[in-house]
Amino acid sequence: LATNRLFQNGDLLTQEEIAQLQSERGDTFTAGASLTFTQPLAQKQALQFRLEHRETREDQTREVFDLIGGDQVLNALQSSAFERVYRFDRGGAQFISNAEPLSVSGGAVLQLTRLGGTQFGLTDALDRQFLRVLPEATLGYAISDSRSINLRYSTSTREPSVRELQPVVDNRDPLRIYVGNPGLLPAYTHSVSLRYLSFDQFTSTNLFASLRASYSPTAISTARFGDAQLRQNTTPINTTGTWTINGNGS
Repeated sequence: LATNRLFQNGDLLTQEEIAQLQSERGDTFTAGASLTFTQPLAQKQALQFRLEHRETREDQTREVFDLIGGDQVLNALQSSAFERVYRFDRGGAQFISNAEPLSVSGGAVLQLTRLGGTQFGLTDALDRQFLRVLPEATLGYAISDSRSINLRYSTSTREPSVRELQPVVDNRDPLRIYVGNPGLLPAYTHSVSLRYLSFDQFTSTNLFASLRASYSPTAISTARFGDAQLRQNTTPINTTGTWTINGNGS
């Protein structure tokens, strides 16, 4: 139950009454399998191969009923039923060397992603396929028995959620209306992190510091705009050139 009033110079311009019964239920099923083979090379060196398959199925139903005169009337524009299937197959190789004081690893994974979905009331089904190369590399150096530094580069992807893909109005917060975007692409992110660790066993003093930066050419962000009723309307979109930098120390 919500009442929203818009005033101007003390005068009431508009009044919106919302009386609804909203119910939402969903199921998520995830299954996956992976196979790893490690081939030793020279001393403290190895070549590792990996195959992986993962599949996620989501069903989500949202029913909205307007309460009118004691009756429940289905609001078809705000109700939805959505099924989403996300699959990925990946295979790759990695070289590992743990020769102290320097440890090195590097490799790449080729990932095939398939994203499908059906929205109740829409004739066009969601069916997309993406092929990505996901490289990674790690460089570690033991300065001493109690001090070390680690540099890592990695890449990752994030698929849109069911809520982000559904093109229906979500007014659970009447002043912040949310509408999904079925045209969203998965986010692809490059990350670089630097960590330093020092521990003095005689004084039990521990020093830790880290710095991490990431860049995404297809980040999933949020577009916001206000309407004439001063409500905030939001929808997820893909943006380019998104940077994130954070650090911490203790």
